[in-house]
Amino acid sequence: MAAIMDFSSPVRAPKLPCKSMLKSQNISPDFFGRSQVLTQLHEVLQPPECPLTHGNTNGLRSFVLCGFGGVGKTQIAIHYANSEAHQYDAIFWVQADDVDKLAKSFRDIAFELQLIQAAEASDPIINRNVVMEWLSAPYKGSLPSHHDVPETAQEYAKWLIIFDNADKPELLRDFWPASGNGSALVTSRDPLAKVFLHPACGLDLQPFMREEAAHFLARLSASNTESNADSESTLILSDRLGGFPLALVHVAPIIRRKDLNMKEMLEQYNGRALHSEIYHFTDPSPHDKYTHTLSTVWELEDLSNPALHLLETIAFMDPDAIDESIVKMRLDKYPREDFGYMPESYEDAITSLASASLIKRDMDRKQLTVHRVVQEGTRNRMSTQRFTLVFGHVVELLLKAWYHEPEEKFTHLKVLWDVATLVSPHAIHIKSVYDRSGSKLDPDITFAFARLLQKNGWFLFETGFPKSAAPLLELALRLSDGLPSKTYSDSHGQDEHVLHADVLFCLASLSSDYNHPADALRYAERHFEVRMVAEKRKQSMGRHAGLAYTELGLAYILNERFEDAIMANRAGRALLMELPSFKERKYWPDFAVIHEVIALIRLERDAEALPMLQEAIAFRERRFGPNDTQSFKLGLYLQLSGLVYLRKGDQDTSFQYYQRALANYRATVGDHYYRTSQVSVKLAEYHAINNQVEAASIYFDQALKNFAHYDLMKPELALAKHKKAKFMHEIGDFAAAQELAKEARQLYMEVVSANHATAVDAPCDDDDFEEFVPFWSR
Repeated sequence: MAAIMDFSSPVRAPKLPCKSMLKSQNISPDFFGRSQVLTQLHEVLQPPECPLTHGNTNGLRSFVLCGFGGVGKTQIAIHYANSEAHQYDAIFWVQADDVDKLAKSFRDIAFELQLIQAAEASDPIINRNVVMEWLSAPYKGSLPSHHDVPETAQEYAKWLIIFDNADKPELLRDFWPASGNGSALVTSRDPLAKVFLHPACGLDLQPFMREEAAHFLARLSASNTESNADSESTLILSDRLGGFPLALVHVAPIIRRKDLNMKEMLEQYNGRALHSEIYHFTDPSPHDKYTHTLSTVWELEDLSNPALHLLETIAFMDPDAIDESIVKMRLDKYPREDFGYMPESYEDAITSLASASLIKRDMDRKQLTVHRVVQEGTRNRMSTQRFTLVFGHVVELLLKAWYHEPEEKFTHLKVLWDVATLVSPHAIHIKSVYDRSGSKLDPDITFAFARLLQKNGWFLFETGFPKSAAPLLELALRLSDGLPSKTYSDSHGQDEHVLHADVLFCLASLSSDYNHPADALRYAERHFEVRMVAEKRKQSMGRHAGLAYTELGLAYILNERFEDAIMANRAGRALLMELPSFKERKYWPDFAVIHEVIALIRLERDAEALPMLQEAIAFRERRFGPNDTQSFKLGLYLQLSGLVYLRKGDQDTSFQYYQRALANYRATVGDHYYRTSQVSVKLAEYHAINNQVEAASIYFDQALKNFAHYDLMKPELALAKHKKAKFMHEIGDFAAAQELAKEARQLYMEVVSANHATAVDAPCDDDDFEEFVPFWSR
């Protein structure tokens, strides 16, 4: 019962106050004006003065700031959050450019509030849901077990969440605290965000008014505008820059560096970029005109080659956090005249860009940030040839930063994730640049780019972002399929055949995870064919040849070709058992064994499966100890063992294996993981059979709560509700049983529709619900 009591322990108190995420946003010392906007934000977002409790809240308060990039939205949000910080118990800063950044920010929130365990940190669905739950009921203290809502006396925290750069407001749908009891501030280039998010209030942020802009420019440039000539010149110059804050910020360093007064500045630039290029630009959209306006004041031609080349490199990377260790790396294949900022001139280049306000440098974190508009303007000034060259240079930098040994591919080693976490946002960003540009890349750059996409796609898949991984891997496949015939090679000597095989392996794994049998088999068969070509050219076939067989075996299982699955996994296991690490008793061909066991059980050959499971468990106990928490693989062996004993009718032994599986899953993948929930249902059924009502209820409730987190788990959620409905009926709670049965039937119909299957008119027994559920969860 110890594990049961763990499930029913009180929810830990969140760590409050929680405002450390705000420290990552630099307060500009040059912030100016915007008093009316700040007053409006205060009036709309300010939390009530009285303490908040359950039943005593005033709902979500929200505001959306819209406007062009560089008009000052983010700085207003930073200024508001800092000036009003005393009003809130918690302030969260969310990067809302894309789903991956949203998920990462919500993971950071969960960590900062201490709502999740370390084992659950890699699951974005868990991270999002625990944060959303807390935002809707932001208790300050710990809660009793199995709470639905806090007690009336439980005081709520006052929170502010800022979604920055939500230029695709539809991405916020799964992260928007619609039932929250706090304040939400959104910045977005999309004016429709004000409609899409149904905020309490919003506005389209405009550039500075004429007098305000002139005053701001004079202050930034430290100019004396007491003379009428200088005062008028400042007004004219501000007009020509459209009153855009970012343009004014960028022109001020030029004035200071050249030691010009306003009249001299205007005379020097009159008729040049600040005039003719702006007003003779053909039929621009407002955004294009704004970007063009900014590009005329950057004076990139005045930058040294090292500074310009560094800025061009940064223009292809994620703007929010560029680790300096990446951009400082030296690539020998690129001549110094093409990229002259490294390494001896790097500091001068950084200083030059920072003094021109083109980038910001965080000395503590060793990170750079750059405005998106600066990136766009820098890329737009490049010739096609230069664009392609810099694109390739950045791809090679990211690949060099993402170094790992070839044999470490597909190992699920979390130690590789730290570096991948730094590089992944840049890989996603450069793909978006590629998608928008429509550039045609040289074959060698295409080869390197496809490898980067493959690495990032696998990383995203491993860390719980399969939807984000899919487009990267699909593009990598198109690129690798389209490579012209020649010999390619990366820094590890791996050629285009290995790349092609790696991409296909990733897509096969992704399709299996999505339970798409036809796609899984198609990719697995292609992967096997290409991998064998690559492996047979080596002196001896290695681990990846064995994985080709096991991946094919898994695809056969999904397509119910169980005899083929056994043969494929046995062939893969034979190869893997020739590895030196196996002969040294340091390695076990886990998935070859697991897949074969599944196929044997499906063929009712349990007597063959059980010794394989016992041998694998014994290996892991010798290698990692009796309480192995090195991997969730032990949990898989134990779960399958529990199933075998259950099928034999030995419920007590089955229960013991399921209990051990639960302990392993909780220690490795956390309480909320779907496999933890699968085992919880089995334990709930055991306790129900033995009339242990409280224990059965705890396990059922835990499983139902967790299955609801995952769209892919809807079939298992329906089955679990159906099983609990039967349990509630048996203990005489007929009203609850009826409601659960109704919910189970509704979920069943949704699953049937999604799978284009024929529904049973009135699903009522286990077989109906089990049709779409993996057999080990039935």
